[in-house]
Amino acid sequence: MRDDDVGSLPLVEGSKCIGTVTDRDIVVQVVAESRPFDTPVREIAAKQLVTVDPQQPVDEAMRPMAEHQLRRLPVCDTDGQLVGIVAQADVARVAAPEQTGETVEQISR
Repeated sequence: MRDDDVGSLPLVEGSKCIGTVTDRDIVVQVVAESRPFDTPVREIAAKQLVTVDPQQPVDEAMRPMAEHQLRRLPVCDTDGQLVGIVAQADVARVAAPEQTGETVEQISR
């Protein structure tokens, strides 16, 4: 995560996305709790997965980001296979500025 400058990684089993882990998850659940660094990622990953379909329009992807206060969403096909990740910054590049501002505000609450 440090080397690639990413704040979130998908947890996959085969090619199916089963969760996500963030840099915050590591800090709060491992570092702050003095757990060993060899703690399995599965133990700290968020398993209540919120995803978007690759065919969804950007404005529809923004809704769950705002609703669940997520800066990144896994993009999964109908079989649950991970095909990518859409980030708040990706959305900001293509959405209307006022729409992006509202979403960022809701995510940051």
